[in-house]
Amino acid sequence: MSKIVIGLLGLGEVGSVVAEALLSRGHRVKAWDINFARPGSRASVNLASHPKLESVEAASQLASGCTVLISMVTAGNAKDAARSIIAGVDVETFYLDLNSVSPECKYEMAAMMASCGARFVEAAIMAPIHPKGMDAPVLLGGAW
Repeated sequence: MSKIVIGLLGLGEVGSVVAEALLSRGHRVKAWDINFARPGSRASVNLASHPKLESVEAASQLASGCTVLISMVTAGNAKDAARSIIAGVDVETFYLDLNSVSPECKYEMAAMMASCGARFVEAAIMAPIHPKGMDAPVLLGGAW
């Protein structure tokens, strides 16, 4: 049985927790963060601490071959992050947005993903990621 390929857009505090949990379950996980270019950044340090995590050199490369994409960037970057990967998104890919943004922004990102046949899933983490990690409750919504 082949494992799904999961792409992480953002490898900050939440992204690192998600990466660790997915890798520990044997999934193939790829990541891209705008801060990978800055040595010593939280994203670069998190990448170095997960040796099985694959990184890509550009956001546009992240989506290729992924069944699921999870966006965990800052609210101000959510729409640009979605736009940066859209060219590589495959039909029926799930795009899970964990960013705290306005409903209008969510609708715009959903339309972006729908334009290439992807399925947009809105997600809201309902508790701090620490100490619960992947046991933090999450509400999901979307027309998948």
